[in-house]
Amino acid sequence: MADSTAASKNVPKKSGKLPKYVMDNLYQVQQLLDKQTRKRVGLSLEVPVFIKDPLVALEDPALGVQVILVRSEIGLGDGPTSARVAVVDFNADTQTLSDPVVWDAEEGWFHAPATPGGDEPAPEPEWLPKAPPKTSKRKDVYKNFIEKTIRNPYFHQVNVWAVVQRTLEFYEEPFALGRPVPWGFDGNRLLVVPHAGYGDNAFYDQESKSLQFYYYGDLDRPGYTCLSHDIIAHETGHAILDGIRPLYNQLSSVQTLAFHEFIGDLTAILLALFNKDIRHFVSQTTAGRLDEADVLANIAEEFAREVEGRPYLRSAFNDTRLQDDEIRDSLSPHTVSQVLTGAMWDILTGIATKHLEKNLPVDSEEDGDEETDEIEATGQKVTPDQALWWAADRFRRVALQPLDLCPPCDIQFSDYAKAVIRNDILTNPVDEQGYRPLMLDVFHQRGLCECGYKLGEEIPETCIFQEALKIEKLDFVYHDIERLSSSRIAAYYFLSDNRSLLHIPAHQDVRVVDMYDNRKLGAAAERLPREVVLQYGWQEQVLLENDPAQKLDFGAWEGKTFDLDCGGTLVFDGRGNLMSWQRKPGTEHISVEQEAQVRERMEAWEKDPAEAKQHKVKKPTRLELAYLADLDIGRQRKQAVLRYLDALIQNGLVGPPQEASGFSDGMQPVTALEADGVVRFRATSHLREQDFDRKEAGWTVNY
Repeated sequence: MADSTAASKNVPKKSGKLPKYVMDNLYQVQQLLDKQTRKRVGLSLEVPVFIKDPLVALEDPALGVQVILVRSEIGLGDGPTSARVAVVDFNADTQTLSDPVVWDAEEGWFHAPATPGGDEPAPEPEWLPKAPPKTSKRKDVYKNFIEKTIRNPYFHQVNVWAVVQRTLEFYEEPFALGRPVPWGFDGNRLLVVPHAGYGDNAFYDQESKSLQFYYYGDLDRPGYTCLSHDIIAHETGHAILDGIRPLYNQLSSVQTLAFHEFIGDLTAILLALFNKDIRHFVSQTTAGRLDEADVLANIAEEFAREVEGRPYLRSAFNDTRLQDDEIRDSLSPHTVSQVLTGAMWDILTGIATKHLEKNLPVDSEEDGDEETDEIEATGQKVTPDQALWWAADRFRRVALQPLDLCPPCDIQFSDYAKAVIRNDILTNPVDEQGYRPLMLDVFHQRGLCECGYKLGEEIPETCIFQEALKIEKLDFVYHDIERLSSSRIAAYYFLSDNRSLLHIPAHQDVRVVDMYDNRKLGAAAERLPREVVLQYGWQEQVLLENDPAQKLDFGAWEGKTFDLDCGGTLVFDGRGNLMSWQRKPGTEHISVEQEAQVRERMEAWEKDPAEAKQHKVKKPTRLELAYLADLDIGRQRKQAVLRYLDALIQNGLVGPPQEASGFSDGMQPVTALEADGVVRFRATSHLREQDFDRKEAGWTVNY
């Protein structure tokens, strides 16, 4: 435990009425305190931010500037700069580094930097507002406050920092991932640039370890992406996903890139849903009916109106399916992401509806009996505010906790959906409220599985969700779970000893992609079983070879090789029991000769078991059949990535590396990096006015 005397020098004085030594001790155990307790004892900062964006704020004060909570930190400094997030206000267009907002630890608040005044005494600091004016005041007072904050660059700095910080804390809380979340780069502090330059964009860039926010529109009255809560949360979602699954940035399929966009939009929706002011607004204006909650479902209103000329950039209100022509033929991650965003919105809506209806009395007009009338007169109804809070609390666990079960690379929408179902089985095995059938129905309706399942029927054996409903038992070479989780080398020994069971090629130098423990909480704030998560991977080379029969033409990259990521995610409980295994197989775990032998024996047993037994044909083992199944999947993966790369190249979307500064209208969405005959494709992070489809206008790479 850190020395409390040293800590007391930096903990803000105005942190509560408790004695200083008590505050110091509480600070050192604040990870064990819930948000409300931290607020009551003064371990949270109350920071005013735009909860939607300035345009919405001017239209409706209820959705304007409101206070959010972020954790207090000993090391909080100017910028603002916290342990994980640092605001650096550098404008690349003007090559100007603006002064940072000043953090005053004695006062526990921010003020603008002092203007040099020569020999004159320093003026009183200009403090940033700690709260917006009461909405009950005159409209002109509130409007003037909003206009002033829009023009105040130091408010911009605090606004963007607070939303990024809150988003990170939101993911780290035990009702979500239940652990500290790393960034996807070498370092622990994400740089946030609130005024990166002029442009219709905002993006996360792994190479510069930063979130870049631009201003747009009329330069006399520009719009600022750093003031849009949706945009900030979306980009922070990109950064968080890059930290927990860094290989999702590899170009392997449109669904993998689309999953990044889905997480960005999901993050924006979740942060809005967990804002009490927005929830109250929804409950008052829609009676808690989310199918009418535009303020939650519609994303980035101001940006969309100013740049796109439409009411929102994207919306969770959609009925798109994977089989729709515009989805099936699209190369745009944003377009394709709407399928999964819409699916999870349907699940959220279904959960909220269940909460609204579960304790409501029976409608007396339908039944018309005296007993029902008495219930209606005296019964206690669930309020929309209550229903939305319960739905939000449930939905966060449903949507975010499964991320730890997802494969380390090449994620498809069905992988995430299976993780959602598997996690629900692990955390909600009885399912008294009937959430699981709702989820399965939504995923099937969205085309994630085409087995023909209908709500209320038995799940067909051919359904992909059978993998989530029952985990296959593996007879591992035993390794103590405490030793396995103690280091990456210990985890590697486990993987090496179990290559055969895990279908890892003997000649591949498998690596531990990541390993960590989780401490999550369930519906009743009960501690869920410990999760030990082990991600592993290897690469198999794929030749980019033109094939007229399959209409494959790789142009200038013909004859090069491409590294296909393979691997899996194992999740164990605290006793070493396997809870989940999602994998992305390759094709090198079984030789051509072994494959031929196993298939010959399998065909003999399928044709005539009696004759096969008489001729002493060895029946294929379960492991051998699993080898063949994964081999088929591995081949399908290779063909899929070849078709995807061919489509990108043939549509002129792949170009050589570009200088990573500024925007260029001629820049391709995908850059190709080549070394020693091996080419790596990656999506460019900072494009503007480009679309993978080349048919749709107004697509922005990372927002």
